Amino acid sequence: MSAFLTKSLRIAVGRHDRLIGDEHLLLVLTACPGVVADVLAAQGAMYGTVNRALYGGGDGEEDAGQFRKAG
Repeated sequence: MSAFLTKSLRIAVGRHDRLIGDEHLLLVLTACPGVVADVLAAQGAMYGTVNRALYGGGDGEEDAGQFRKAG
């Protein structure tokens, strides 16, 4: 659980947000491999698409790769 929150915090800090919000949690769920990411991806909610929907522009795939490696 703490790794999940740490990754959420990294996303929030990277976006210059002061708090961890639902959007940061959702982005981590799409970036970390596992059942949840698989279910979200099956519905079209991958890191890049969620990132674009939330913030517009860029695909964010480079950040998703970082979280996959950090696992």
